[in-house]
Amino acid sequence: MAKAQATVVYTSSLAASQSIRGQLFSGKKFWIGQRTPQRSVYVTKVRSNGGDVVPLEKNADYLIYDHLKNDGPPGGISYEFIDHSIRNGVLADPDNFVIGPARGTVRDVGSSRPTKQGRTPFSTQDDAILWLWVRSCKAKGSAIGGNEIYKQLEVNV
Repeated sequence: MAKAQATVVYTSSLAASQSIRGQLFSGKKFWIGQRTPQRSVYVTKVRSNGGDVVPLEKNADYLIYDHLKNDGPPGGISYEFIDHSIRNGVLADPDNFVIGPARGTVRDVGSSRPTKQGRTPFSTQDDAILWLWVRSCKAKGSAIGGNEIYKQLEVNV
């Protein structure tokens, strides 16, 4: 009886140490949440398959997060997207792994949707945009107090 021959399998950690790069995620940018289980493993998987891991959500094509937590970012998708894509050797449809509200949505006041933890600091450019927006609203005679003016700015930017 002939013995079956095993195939060669490279782990993502071996691929990373040997500079072997796949092309599955080539040209794609991923933001992977700090609270994602085994985050470092997913960072390695993405990089080993040609993707980039970026530190800012706004620069990413895919926002990867833990689907078991209910505080995913707007536009977030489960880390299972990465596993499924690698397992099948083809980029999966991210719409099948959506976990958070749609990207660009505004959290309603009094909503049960958790707020983002921590404050994102404004850049100089953010300050300039905000100042110009408030100035233009004031010139039009619009109210400049309350949250509505900022919700309108978010929709227009």
